[in-house]
Amino acid sequence: MTRAATQGRVRAGGAVAVHDGPWGRRVLALVRDGARLRVAAARVIDAGAPLGVQQFAGEHGATIVVRVANARETMARVAMLAGTLSEEHAAGAIRLLCDAELPAVIPEHRRGGGVLGENGGGLRAGVPVLLTGWMSPTSPDDLTSLRESWTTPIAALATLVDARGGSAVYADRREGAMSIVLAGGERPVVRVLLEQRPDDASWQEAVGGALAEGASVAGASPEDDLQHGRVLWVSRVVVRALRDRVDGLRDEASWLDDYGVALGAAMLALDDRPSRAGLAGLRSSAPIIERGRLARTVDWFRSPVHAGLVLGVGAVLLGAAPVALAWARAEVLEARVRTIEESSGGREEIEKKSDLYAQLNTTRLPVTKLMMDVARAAPVGVTANTVRIAPGQGLTFRGQAESTEQVTAFQEALGKTRVFSEVTTGRVESKDGGVEFDLTARIANPHLNVQNADDFVARPLVKRLFPDGVPPPPPPDADTRNGRTTDARRPGTTGGTGGDRRPGTSAPEGPPPVVSDDEIARMDRATAIRGWTSRNLYLTRNPNLDAAEKDRLNEEIRKMRARADSLRGGG
Repeated sequence: MTRAATQGRVRAGGAVAVHDGPWGRRVLALVRDGARLRVAAARVIDAGAPLGVQQFAGEHGATIVVRVANARETMARVAMLAGTLSEEHAAGAIRLLCDAELPAVIPEHRRGGGVLGENGGGLRAGVPVLLTGWMSPTSPDDLTSLRESWTTPIAALATLVDARGGSAVYADRREGAMSIVLAGGERPVVRVLLEQRPDDASWQEAVGGALAEGASVAGASPEDDLQHGRVLWVSRVVVRALRDRVDGLRDEASWLDDYGVALGAAMLALDDRPSRAGLAGLRSSAPIIERGRLARTVDWFRSPVHAGLVLGVGAVLLGAAPVALAWARAEVLEARVRTIEESSGGREEIEKKSDLYAQLNTTRLPVTKLMMDVARAAPVGVTANTVRIAPGQGLTFRGQAESTEQVTAFQEALGKTRVFSEVTTGRVESKDGGVEFDLTARIANPHLNVQNADDFVARPLVKRLFPDGVPPPPPPDADTRNGRTTDARRPGTTGGTGGDRRPGTSAPEGPPPVVSDDEIARMDRATAIRGWTSRNLYLTRNPNLDAAEKDRLNEEIRKMRARADSLRGGG
């Protein structure tokens, strides 16, 4: 049986305690009033009234009902905590102590425990714990629709005594039981004694003997401090402490006789410490546990009739299932064979198609995707002259780079894509203004998705090509030299408005004219940029120029770039 989740609950603002007995039904309403407690009402109501307790609780705004069990049907023991624990951990340890120390005949939902006395913060080792149980053979019905729980008279007395070092005795001859709490000695003593006496005098004598015996065990003399009443005897220090904590408490000894146990039960119900919640968490009946589908299925199979039915069906299936499965497989296979034989060409045609599909799968490559992977891996400054991708031959790349370091970076980047493997460089030849190289690679994973490592959003291509982030203007239609204009139209075009005059659509017909150092020195920045970019474009498109012409153009490029750089700051 699973323990009901009653330990450590959140306490409401008011509680009603119900104490039934030969005297009738005593009820007491206790409410919170800031940091103090206040007795809202206490009276005896008709036990047969169907809505008596419900109406009483509604009048005083109580949301918790705690009922006091008959003292003759209860028991109690004292145990000690083994270590220093927090309130939450102490609650779990107390539940284990209840299971270990209380008799197994007491159902789990009728066991409870809690620490004795006030304990702020953590609970140190050796703190006494009250363990109590309720052994009623019946399960009384709930009196209200509110949340109801039970406690025992010994737990109510322990709440009255608290940590004041006092003592309390509840002994009503009509119940035939004595509940004794002695906390003023070296060690606390709690006892529930059953006794039957014919008259009040002999009953008082029996109570006195029980007190003397308990005092010898506790190492104290509590009877000297007890205020003797008819039913409830408490120490003077306990009475003073109750008056300090509870408003509305009457001074008459008879009032404590009648409602003292109910007062302790209500105080216990409003105690929000997890280490004390178990004392007011007893239940009349076992909690209803919602069983899962698996548990209900297991219970269904426990029935002999159901188990025999399942075994019979299983035996039939075990014998007939293999035969039925074999017949079904034979029918399916025969239907497939007939379908294959009736198809065009039969088996030979299917094998030919399979070979064709296999060949296509091995020869077809995602060329566009592979070209994009190569472009992503190429560093800025690498120019492709020839790119060839073919099945069985892999990648053949021929191009130019600004330096051998770019060739090495390109080779490493291709290998890191894992699309290409065995990346090797063949010819690497230094040329004027750059490096020409050949590169080959095997296509290992053509369909592998490759992410671009460079962030062109943070650093666009224009900033990679031009340090100042300003691209040069397109090549002009005409070059200006010595103040004269030279026509740079395409062959076949005429003057005026005819011909293609769009800037940057073609390179000059012949090599750019010679420019002297004085002319370069007089150029503005835009003119210098146009000059070296047009010469660089001419060199790129005419790689077979003679060495002298290349040297002239490279020298002019160097000087014009230096002129443009010197004018960057506005000088």
